[in-house]
Amino acid sequence: SRESLYDFFFFFLENTKEILQTLEAEYQKAFGRKMTLQRLSEAVSWPVITDVGSSLDYDYTIAASCYIEDDMERLKRIKDYLR
Repeated sequence: SRESLYDFFFFFLENTKEILQTLEAEYQKAFGRKMTLQRLSEAVSWPVITDVGSSLDYDYTIAASCYIEDDMERLKRIKDYLR
C-alpha cells in the first residue's frame, strides 16, 4: 500500500540520518572539523549523491545529514497525498 511505502522510505531516511550524524560526530572528534558533503569521501569509500536535477545543485559545505532532514520534511509534506 501507499502508506507502507511511505513508512518504508521514512524508516530508511531516519536510519540514514542517524548513521550520518554519528559519522559526522566521530569525524568532528577525530579531525576537529565538520564533515561536509565535500569531505564525505574522506569517511565513506564510495559516497553516492543523488541527482537533484539540472536546475538545482548541492552546497558542498553543508553536512550530508542536513540533506536527509530536508528529504524527510519533503516526504512528510506529501504524506497526505499518498492516502
